Amino acid sequence: MADTPKPKPKGEPAAEAKPEVRIPLHDPVPSLFADGCNGANVIAGCVRLDLFVERGWAGASGTQPMIVGRIIMPLERLEIFARGMTELVKKLKDDQANRTAATAAKPANKT
Repeated sequence: MADTPKPKPKGEPAAEAKPEVRIPLHDPVPSLFADGCNGANVIAGCVRLDLFVERGWAGASGTQPMIVGRIIMPLERLEIFARGMTELVKKLKDDQANRTAATAAKPANKT
């Protein structure tokens, strides 16, 4: 037997319809670990930056680079991207230096 909706008592305000909010179960953006950029080339006005990891292979001595991903962007945006990366590295270094200085400035707890 199907449930039938019960009518709202008179004088009670009608509930407002709220938009449905969807929360993704996972981050839809892939995460990638890389040791560095192995090379770059330009094809059809886009620069392709090959990202690599150093990988050891069973039976082989040392490591070899293995391409794990590629960043592709319009060539005219490469300089802006590089400038942004340079600023990010500077900010991270400054933040680390500030944390180190703050830690060194704290007196040691004596018990």
